[in-house]
This record gives sequence, structure tokens and C-alpha cells, in this order.
Amino acid sequence: MKSVVVGVMILLLFTSGCSYIRERIIKFEILEALMCEDVDENMNAVGVKNIFDYGTDRVCVWIRYRFVTKDTYIIVKWFYKGYLVYMHRYRVPVNRSSYGYYLMMKGGKPLPKGSYRVEIMYGGKVHTKLPFWIR
Repeated sequence: MKSVVVGVMILLLFTSGCSYIRERIIKFEILEALMCEDVDENMNAVGVKNIFDYGTDRVCVWIRYRFVTKDTYIIVKWFYKGYLVYMHRYRVPVNRSSYGYYLMMKGGKPLPKGSYRVEIMYGGKVHTKLPFWIR
């Protein structure tokens, strides 16, 4: 009986230790980030490019990631000609390994011509910067 109790205690320590390690040491990570036109139903990037034709009414930043928890958030910042034009904090979907975030004009208007940049922040730091253009 004593060996069973010791075995259960070791198992509990091991599983709680693994949880601690996973939460404290293994951090959320963006593996890949791309600019694209859209994402498909499986969250794969569609129309990957960094130069978009004038008339485009939305662009997408697609990310592939790992080590996400239910409390993982990112901040996506969109810049136009060096000026911040939109920023939003998103909870990263746990049940996926990739996702897309969009910049759109209201009313379906085309995005203005010029230079843009998207930045993705997490943990208080900018981890991804992607330039793109509307021509």
C-alpha cells in the first residue's frame, strides 16, 4: 500500500512539474508570418505576396505558431506611411496552429496606395515586422 501511495505522489509531482515547465519555460512562438490576400477554410495562406494592386480592399497577415495557451494574446499593429492606423489585441485560437488577421477599409473601399507595415507583438516585444505595398 505504501508503494502505491508513493507511486501516486511521484506521478502527481511529475504531471504538475510538466505543466509548470510547459507554462513557464515553453513560450508562445510565431514560426512563420506572411502577407497574403486571404486564408482558406483550413487557415492556410492564399495569394501570398507583399505587393498588392490598387483596388484591394483588405490584406491579411497570416501566422503559424505553437505553444499557445488559453491566455495567449497578441497585439497586431498596422502602419500606413509610418503612421499607426489600427491596433487590436487578439486572443490566439488554441485549437489551431495558424490564423489570419485583416486590415480592411470600411464600406469596402480600396486601401490607399503607399507603403504599409504590420507588427505583431507578444510578451511586450515586437516579434514580427512585415512591410507591404499597395500600388
